[in-house]
Amino acid sequence: MKLYFSMILLLIFGCIDDNNTLPTIDKYHIEANKFDKVLTIPELNISPEKLTVETNKIIHCADSALNKLTLLKDEEINFNSIIVELENIYYPTILLSNKLELIVNTNPNKSLRIISEILAEKLNEWSIKSGYREDIYTVIKKLEKKNPKLIGEDKKLFIDYLISYQRSGFELSNEIRNKVILLSLELSQLTTQFYRNIREYDSKIYLSKSDLVDLDVGVLDKFPLDKNGNYVINPTLYFQTSLIMENSSNEEVREKVSLASNSVAKNSNIALLNSIIIKRSKIAKLLSYSSWAEYSIESKMAKTPDKVKSFLMDLSSKLDLKFTNEIEILREMKVAETSDENAKINSWDVNYYENKLINQQFNINQEELRKYFSYDRVLMGMFEVFEDIFGLSITEIQPPFKWDESVELFLVCDAESQNPLGLFYTDMFPRDGKYKHFAQFDLISGRRLPNGQFQCPVAALVCNFPPKVQNSPSLLYFEDVETLFHEFGHVMHFILTRAKYPSNSGTNVPGDFVEAPSQLLENWVFDKEILDRFAQHYLDDTKTIPQDILDNLVRMKSATIGTDYRSQISYALLDIALHSEISEENHSNINELANNIISKYYLALPEGSAFIASFDHLIDYDAGYYGYIWSEVISDDMASIFQNSPKGYLDKEVGKKLRTEIYEVGDSRDINKSIEEFLGRKWDSKSFIEGFILSD
Repeated sequence: MKLYFSMILLLIFGCIDDNNTLPTIDKYHIEANKFDKVLTIPELNISPEKLTVETNKIIHCADSALNKLTLLKDEEINFNSIIVELENIYYPTILLSNKLELIVNTNPNKSLRIISEILAEKLNEWSIKSGYREDIYTVIKKLEKKNPKLIGEDKKLFIDYLISYQRSGFELSNEIRNKVILLSLELSQLTTQFYRNIREYDSKIYLSKSDLVDLDVGVLDKFPLDKNGNYVINPTLYFQTSLIMENSSNEEVREKVSLASNSVAKNSNIALLNSIIIKRSKIAKLLSYSSWAEYSIESKMAKTPDKVKSFLMDLSSKLDLKFTNEIEILREMKVAETSDENAKINSWDVNYYENKLINQQFNINQEELRKYFSYDRVLMGMFEVFEDIFGLSITEIQPPFKWDESVELFLVCDAESQNPLGLFYTDMFPRDGKYKHFAQFDLISGRRLPNGQFQCPVAALVCNFPPKVQNSPSLLYFEDVETLFHEFGHVMHFILTRAKYPSNSGTNVPGDFVEAPSQLLENWVFDKEILDRFAQHYLDDTKTIPQDILDNLVRMKSATIGTDYRSQISYALLDIALHSEISEENHSNINELANNIISKYYLALPEGSAFIASFDHLIDYDAGYYGYIWSEVISDDMASIFQNSPKGYLDKEVGKKLRTEIYEVGDSRDINKSIEEFLGRKWDSKSFIEGFILSD
């Protein structure tokens, strides 16, 4: 249930060093007022004591406001006094939740992370209980009986509220709802612990110099050395493990790293995940659904697990021949390298032989290629590209507070009017205690405030790219560049919203569409004209990536697409299976079930591994991991509009349409309608099938 409410936000002014030339936020705050905008940032430089007081105050204020809502007389009940007011009442709790989540995942101060996690759990417990208040549902039902005449965003929001309460079990008995509340509270605690176990996992892999004797110096520079001269690899950092998996010719080393990276938090999280899945199953059945998968998918575009499984199985069958052929090509390479005619490709071999294939067949050396992708230049170049396409200006400004020295803050404005649109932080490099993957975090959701002004959104882009080393800047792999463009797509989706209500603004769209607007932007990195803007050799900026290399990058993507998608299909199918088959009555071994599915549709993981113990998408997507592939079908269809336009990916008119019909709208209207408005027709899978799956 997405519920929000308004509060007065503090605008934090920092003391800026006289030598610092970056503008401060106060200048733009004044400009924003001219456009009836509110440009604020959350107070992130905060003590545990003050954060505790803030949490208690926000909960108290929300309770008081909810209590007042239940005292309204019948003649006072209308859409604004009930639904809009609920949006207003819950808004600060969501902003606080966002802030706590960012602190937990990024702040170097462990004690602050711990108290933030405790407060987040308290807030979530309050949110669950307040969402089940019978007296609030009573006034909503009174409003429904009045049959208010609503249109557009108002009508959709009201319907969303009614559906949300219905899905929460308000048509069922109090006894059932009380059981659901109890299970939901238990779930909240378990999922918090699951995330914490991954984030705080600190086991390392130690490899000797002889283990990695065949790796280039440029690769070895990415690993610290311990006091004995051994290389230290963090199994939770993808860029480190992938370097080993792609470059080490020592199969024993690859298997060791694969086992470690697929066993993160194994001893603590398997039992937790089992409890989480069983409790979800209990909740679903109490709410009259056959499984959690049925409950979860009902609110998404796909609507039913059967439709999802049919979609995945159909795609898997289309990939059968391509997948088999790709694995055989890799196997033949292994036979040639090992002189073992009976050699077979294991899961820990795939990245290594794919990398060799790329080098040999496509003449692409990933280590050489990354010299064209200096982080700073890529970031600024990406900004310039989307400034042009979406009609924006992106300006770095002075953060009032940095939780790490590498953190930066950027302001997004409309280029023509200089109307401020929003802000986003960047936190791009790994460190101990930080979130391990790549994500856009919400901070302040865009919305129309009660006084008529528009609250500009604020986001944080949190990544883990290879940091700079002594002799060179941070150099990104091509895959990193794709990831950066992808995550920036989430930022654009969140920042450019114009929706009135926070429940429907930005990325608050169905879970199997939310990736499409960001997946779309990955296409830009395969365009020569765009790459030439920022992909210059870091030692010689007159050197750009040759066209034949770029052509080979496109061919390379098709060459391994069968293997890549089959792995994703296996993860999506295990997600559905766990949330369909595991229940209180069926105590199957969840790790065994998951590993069997991965083996059936992809390749077996190392014996004794537990991939699902750190597969956090099982928690936040909960039967929705299929959405990555589902939304890619849609994003490829949207990409075809750029591809078929005279100016290609630099077409500003198409970019403007993407901004207005997809990014600005959010979920303020049916998502199928938004897609149709952008495409000029209903979406289909033609571009996805023709452009990738059937290409050789």
